Amino acid sequence: MLFGILAALSFSLMALFVKFAADIPTQELILARSIFTLVASLAVIKSQSLSVWGKKGNWPFLLLRGFAGYLALSAYFFSITKLPLGVASLIQYLSPVFSAILAYYFLREDSSFRQWICLAFGLIGVGFVSGVLPFGRLDASVPLVYWLACILSAVISGVAYSTVRKLNLTGESADVIIFYFPLVSFPFALLASLQQWVTPTLLQGLNIFLVCLFSYIGQLFLTFSLRSEKTSAATNMLYFGALFASTWGFMFLNEHPTLGFFIGATLIIGTQLVFGKKQIKPKT
Repeated sequence: MLFGILAALSFSLMALFVKFAADIPTQELILARSIFTLVASLAVIKSQSLSVWGKKGNWPFLLLRGFAGYLALSAYFFSITKLPLGVASLIQYLSPVFSAILAYYFLREDSSFRQWICLAFGLIGVGFVSGVLPFGRLDASVPLVYWLACILSAVISGVAYSTVRKLNLTGESADVIIFYFPLVSFPFALLASLQQWVTPTLLQGLNIFLVCLFSYIGQLFLTFSLRSEKTSAATNMLYFGALFASTWGFMFLNEHPTLGFFIGATLIIGTQLVFGKKQIKPKT
């Protein structure tokens, strides 16, 4: 679960620097991220004498993980260009709910009643922090397509996380799993980037590098988390990303917290404390 929290922190920093690099087209950011991760993960794979193709029979799931990751990241980066950072990050963190549901039906992972309750209250907390609850109103100044893109990102992220868990259960290397994400993303992002290329300035280049760095670190922590815990438990820690993103929005983007933020923060932190509590059975 600590790995899950560190993944949430890394992804929130990635989102912050995506916001700073908003003048760069979305697919160009994904292309840079793909190249960075491709080189880094390939170097690690070669140093460990692993096969880049993964274990026998895993390639369909590796390709699915890569394609789902590409679609989710594209939708998320697209939504960040117009939505406030905190709000976009919070909506994207609906993904733990979809991850748990998919893992329940396709991986046959049983989730306890306590886990489902924590997921539900975490989702309610996200609603309060984002301002959707209690009034149910979205910011009408942002076109609906950006809200839908962010929700779609959460759904597809659930597919990606569940696939990572499936691969981990087969003993697939974390570095191989990470490698397939940029491998699949690269050709799609390259074709899209060539149509609207923008040469970055030095400052934009630094922001792009930090997007790549924190994205890669987040993927490492998330993969380790999914290796150590069930999908519902590991991805539930990503709710902390809602708090991190809102904090960066307040500190750097002039996004001021509301009463709903404090209510949601209480719900999110409280559910994680309950969720992470170990059930110790007495010795007999």
